[in-house]
Amino acid sequence: MKITIITSCTRPENLPKLYESIEFEHVHKWIIIYDISKGQTYTWRYKKDNHIIEAECPHQGVLGYAQKNFGLKFVKGGMVYFLDDDTIMHPNFWRMLPALNEDTIYVWDQESYLYVPENSSGTFTEIDENLLLQRRAETPNLLKADVVHCTTIHIGMFLVPYKYINIPFIPHITLSAGILFTSIYEEDPSKCSYIPCVLSYGKQLC
Repeated sequence: MKITIITSCTRPENLPKLYESIEFEHVHKWIIIYDISKGQTYTWRYKKDNHIIEAECPHQGVLGYAQKNFGLKFVKGGMVYFLDDDTIMHPNFWRMLPALNEDTIYVWDQESYLYVPENSSGTFTEIDENLLLQRRAETPNLLKADVVHCTTIHIGMFLVPYKYINIPFIPHITLSAGILFTSIYEEDPSKCSYIPCVLSYGKQLC
């Protein structure tokens, strides 16, 4: 199986580390969408690499969701994975990938440096947004995906067939990743498989 990876980018200095973590023999395309919504400029690093598509998107939103939507325009089919520019691929993901089915929706646990306030349930809400985005946990938290809900599923915790993506990300909603995955899951829960192990990192490069 080969997948398409979409990365919304405001941290180009991290891209070489993301690149090193990707096993390109399992990748159709790595689509990098640079966020120019605030007038930023970037040097495109990978113009000569046939595995990589680079583009720019001026649309505004939070957490790069507008850029992720733009990246979906380049997808031809197959499986889609969203990799943020503040983390890298988990090696266990590549070990698991050959055993997966292209018609199944997958979700798994994540080792994340997402800041979770004390006495929190481990989920995050709109109220927590500013605090969560400004701080990094000193030690990683285990984010579980055994219960599918918009507050428990984060970017990097799922792999989905492109044909099942029935709504775009909502650009200005922090929980948009969870909302998108939940909408796909609720269409047909029988097509979803929970893998009870850590296959992704979160905010490792913050």
